[in-house]
Amino acid sequence: MNLRRADEAPLVIGHRGALCDAPENSAERLAAAVAVGADVVEFDVSHGLVVAHSPEEQAPGALTLDETLELLAPSGIGLHVDVKYAGYEAEVVAAVRRHGVAERTYFSSALPASMRVLGELAPDISRAIGYPRDRYGLSRLHWPAMVTRTGASAARAAMPVRVPLLLRRSR
Repeated sequence: MNLRRADEAPLVIGHRGALCDAPENSAERLAAAVAVGADVVEFDVSHGLVVAHSPEEQAPGALTLDETLELLAPSGIGLHVDVKYAGYEAEVVAAVRRHGVAERTYFSSALPASMRVLGELAPDISRAIGYPRDRYGLSRLHWPAMVTRTGASAARAAMPVRVPLLLRRSR
């Protein structure tokens, strides 16, 4: 998938769909991304191939991956499929192929092991590593500004060392 733009215009990615008065990763938000002309729509795939960031954040009536791909396939929009947990990579690849959208899809995950599996199963589909992985849920806590600034500064300083390691581990 080529995400380079020839005309200097910004690449527009609808993160969990486009901002509107609907839950993230919902049919309404995904359709809104298509309607406003986003180049790519990003959505999360959790356990059970449910389109949700996590089981705890699953909205009532959450879409399945198949329902999401069926909704988005006719639009021609680019698809950023963010695999949140390990263990169901083969099912994700199978769904993307079943709906005929592999050429405009790229996978991401913050899990190097998942990225390796996705690369082995679908070497023809682009991949992107997510960084950083908040395995302890620290981003959900409200921190004093001084702690936040210090932590962000430390994370930025570590990034040039961490990213090559993540890329190597994820192949």
